Amino acid sequence: QVHNSLHRSAMKYGKRNAEMQARMEAFADNFIKYKDMKKKINDIVECYKEGGCCAPGSSSPKQRSRLMQAGCRQEFMVLLETSQEHVFKFMDESITRLNERLVSTMQRIAAPMENNERVLEDASAELAGFCRDTENIALFAYHNTKGFRKVLKKYSKKVGVDLAPLMIHQFREQELAWDDAFYQMVVAFGDAHKALRASFERQASGSSAWKPPASFERTTRKYLVQIRDIRKVELLIAEHLPVLVIGRKAVSAGTVPDDFLHVSKEAWISSVYFDDNDFSLYHGRIKRDEGARLFRLRWYGHFREPPDDGEVFVERKTHHESWVQESSVKERFALRCDKVQSYLTGVYHHSESKEKSALIGTSLADEIQSEIMEKELKAKVRTVYKRTAFQRTDSNAVRISIDTDLSFVDEAVYSANGDYWCQPVPTGGFQSNQIVTFPWAVLEIKLTEGQPDWIEQLLGSGLIHELHKFSKFAHGIASFQEASGKLTVMPYWHERLKDLEGGSYDLASGFGFPVCVTVGDSPARHGGDQSLSTGTSTIGDMENSDRPTAPTPQLHLRRRLQAKARRWRRRMTLPGSGKNEGAQVEKGGVPKRPAKIEPKTFFANERTFVQWISSVLSLVAVSLGLQGLGDFIKNDVITWVGVILNVMAVMWMCYALYIYLHRLRKIKRADPHGWDLYLGPVMLVVILGAICVMGTLSLLATHYAAGTITWTVAAEPLLASAGCAISRRTDFPELDIEPSGLVYHPQRRSVFVVSQGMMYELPEAGGAPLAAYAMPGLDLEGVAFDPAIPNRIIVAHEGTARQSGRLHSVNLSTSEVGLFMDFENVTGLESFRPEAISFCPVSVCGGGSAHYMVAGTDRKVHVIRVETDPIRAQSHQGILIESFDATSMLCRLAGRCKEQINKLSGLSVTDDAIHVINDDDTRELWIFRLNTTSSTRSISSVDIHRLPNVPGWEGIIVRDIPDAAGSAGGSFTVTLASDDMAFISEFKLTASEGLISRCASVPTV
Repeated sequence: QVHNSLHRSAMKYGKRNAEMQARMEAFADNFIKYKDMKKKINDIVECYKEGGCCAPGSSSPKQRSRLMQAGCRQEFMVLLETSQEHVFKFMDESITRLNERLVSTMQRIAAPMENNERVLEDASAELAGFCRDTENIALFAYHNTKGFRKVLKKYSKKVGVDLAPLMIHQFREQELAWDDAFYQMVVAFGDAHKALRASFERQASGSSAWKPPASFERTTRKYLVQIRDIRKVELLIAEHLPVLVIGRKAVSAGTVPDDFLHVSKEAWISSVYFDDNDFSLYHGRIKRDEGARLFRLRWYGHFREPPDDGEVFVERKTHHESWVQESSVKERFALRCDKVQSYLTGVYHHSESKEKSALIGTSLADEIQSEIMEKELKAKVRTVYKRTAFQRTDSNAVRISIDTDLSFVDEAVYSANGDYWCQPVPTGGFQSNQIVTFPWAVLEIKLTEGQPDWIEQLLGSGLIHELHKFSKFAHGIASFQEASGKLTVMPYWHERLKDLEGGSYDLASGFGFPVCVTVGDSPARHGGDQSLSTGTSTIGDMENSDRPTAPTPQLHLRRRLQAKARRWRRRMTLPGSGKNEGAQVEKGGVPKRPAKIEPKTFFANERTFVQWISSVLSLVAVSLGLQGLGDFIKNDVITWVGVILNVMAVMWMCYALYIYLHRLRKIKRADPHGWDLYLGPVMLVVILGAICVMGTLSLLATHYAAGTITWTVAAEPLLASAGCAISRRTDFPELDIEPSGLVYHPQRRSVFVVSQGMMYELPEAGGAPLAAYAMPGLDLEGVAFDPAIPNRIIVAHEGTARQSGRLHSVNLSTSEVGLFMDFENVTGLESFRPEAISFCPVSVCGGGSAHYMVAGTDRKVHVIRVETDPIRAQSHQGILIESFDATSMLCRLAGRCKEQINKLSGLSVTDDAIHVINDDDTRELWIFRLNTTSSTRSISSVDIHRLPNVPGWEGIIVRDIPDAAGSAGGSFTVTLASDDMAFISEFKLTASEGLISRCASVPTV
């Protein structure tokens, strides 16, 4: 984003031209007359429109228009040619003066002298000045040639006449000539510094011969350089490393080379890369698969195809990952050009050659030939570039190469015909769709030892931008085959570099790092510290001339501290964090390098995921334990803490899965950024801490506010009493009795009560159980009795979160328990979870099949008709007959329309009423009276009675109490069961007095 904003906001050339002239005041008169030529182009356009600006004396309008147009064009051409000659002349004169200065300095260094140290310091300052002026002239040449191209483009666009074919050839010839001159100056500049270093080293300790080691290992890193910065980078490198010219004669110290300023230009390097039709080699190299291979043909010295007797190298590169403990391998052998085509087709075998080297066996040639034929490899892309190499002759610690004029040629279409192994260069050049030019230079740094300080300064200058594992082969394939649909992956740098082609001046300017270094600050003189002099220049201030020419101790100290700080930041910066290399990349606009992908990276991601899941399982265990504890001791605070922790565990598990998949995608994309996700862990800690604090505070508040929980029955209306307890917890053999449903069996004169997994038969008057029926695994909430079948009891199982409720039957004779009905099979009640059940008399629900009423968490009372299931003979089929909402009925009959209840916990049906328990905070008994005067039953009114202030009322039995004459006297016996307090009490219910105790005295529970 930083780069894109710079790219979009790049200033226009006209404004930049004025700024450059202001900076280079000494060169201002020699700049391209861009503003004048732009104005002249606008005048030509006006001539076309108006016909009266250039030749006012013409006789006819048509003749006057033609004369005016010709005059305008003639004036523009004169101005263009004059400006062109002026720039060309200035460049030739400047190059000549620079060459003379460099020759003079070299002669002073090479000449014998008495006061050697003083002379060498002066020569060092002269070379620094030469470096500065050469950079300025190179930038002048780049800027003005770019201006001429823009003028021709503007002329073609506005006037409609393309002058490029006429003029561009002259510009190109001059550019090539200047390019050769600058190259020779860079070589000579390196020679001068080499001689200067040799003189200093002789004074310091004398010279010693260096012998190259038999074997060594190198680390290689690749960078991109903008075209306008090439000379600047070359001069900086040449100050420390001379240009390596193949075949050049060695020169002894103290002498000027014979070819000083006359070294031939860099050699062309051409390579043809092979792949199959599916581009499997390309994909292997891009993904950096272990053992991925690359095949190419390479030749030197020609950008066209080599002559028949020329030498072509057949190369195979094999990539090895670091985890296999092997280094990547590059193998090659030489082959005559006229044998290449027959070698690729299998007609010629390398073993037939009589000139093969004894050092290279035929096995490599045979292996490569068989692989090319088996995989049906064809030429796909060609690369052509010029290479300048830098390396000292007395050390191989540092080797740097710069590849310029890089172009890619599409060989895929031509090689499909199979006529020849590479495409001949046409006379007029390749078509635009066959060739892609690379608008950057590729710099490669190879180190065998530590990184010198001047390399660190080069890396921090902003002139070069790292492009990790850049591949010319991959970039060429991606450039030509992007739209073919055959490539599944693209190089990480490809799209970004496409956006950067033709980048602006502001792309990487203003870094403020020195470019040239004087040899006067050599290691021999400053104890190994190679500092920079103040006579250097930067992109921002290189045109200024009022600079000191001698280094100061304060400047040396400041730069040493800066170098140490940069080294410390590199050590402390984590790989892929983007805090060191990312800064250069952001300013330079080059994509960041990807992280190296190894199998252990995937394993580490999986181990991290497993560790997260282990923590989640521990949290789940704690949460389930707290829920069980809270349920056992009847503490809602602990239960809710456990529930919240369980929800937190699920969220944590989902976050762990997200992190695993997120990092897996980053590993596959080789993305080095965005790994440090801190929001998730922070949120987990905050939420867990909040849960712990809230749970602790709630427990403390409950403890100090409530103290010991007791219910005391006072001698006041029975609204606060617990009735007459006919059965207590101590009457049962198990301490976890939780009575949740009651039913009276008139034939056996006993009460059946259900609890968690158990059903007990109690005496009518209360006391210890007469019988117990075990039903393990069933959460029993209600019990009912059909008078027509006295030997069977129906119990209601609440179900689970994944299972709907069920009704089970208990045979009182055999104690057998069987499935009676599954609510999942009842239409309309598929997910119903019953809390209470009661048999519905014939007087209320009608005859025929048996009917039951059930109530639960949906606040409704449902009427179900039970029939024998024709498919499952052992079970019954339920049919939902009718339902009514208790809260809606309460609103209509009693005007209480704001009731919000959780569930109906008790249900009992008599001949004229439906009794429902609401055990929320109000703790009420609702009696819905039925209309018995008509043949159909309907609810006509509702009575509301407060229940005793005891939690957990769930079971209810309503029976008539006979009067002295033996008939019903209008009062009832109501038996209630408390789930929470684990006791059963009896009350007397009258219309006038409500619920009153049946005991002589009110007990304390």
